[in-house]
Amino acid sequence: MTYRILVAYNGTAAADRAFEVALDAARRFDACLHVLAVASAAEVETHIMHDRLRVECAAYLRPLRARGDAAHVDVETEVTEGIPACEIADVARRVGAEMIVIGHRQRSLLRRCMETSVAKRVLDRAPCMVLVANQRFSQAPTASDSTRL
Repeated sequence: MTYRILVAYNGTAAADRAFEVALDAARRFDACLHVLAVASAAEVETHIMHDRLRVECAAYLRPLRARGDAAHVDVETEVTEGIPACEIADVARRVGAEMIVIGHRQRSLLRRCMETSVAKRVLDRAPCMVLVANQRFSQAPTASDSTRL
């Protein structure tokens, strides 16, 4: 049985950091990466908007396969539609993921009050362990980094 890691990816720097962390873990544990992009818009949506979002998501997933090949890691990609946190948890269940890796970007206090974190909602719904890759650290945290947390 192959160990499976699900990576939530939306093309942001935080998602790219999550992919790098997941790629490293997959390389170390000889795991398969399942990279998920969720096409989601906050406004009233039309079929045309959904189609455009799906195409955009597929476009930013394409280069990830090449990065996986370069690291000798099997990378599967998928685009779904819906509420990101729900879709991430549902896909993790469906593919049998043992771990979800998701990015987290630093936001101001006002933004945190106005918007709910997708990472936090995934933590509440996840059927497996969740690793939140903080964008603040571009490499492994050191002992001095823990004092800033």
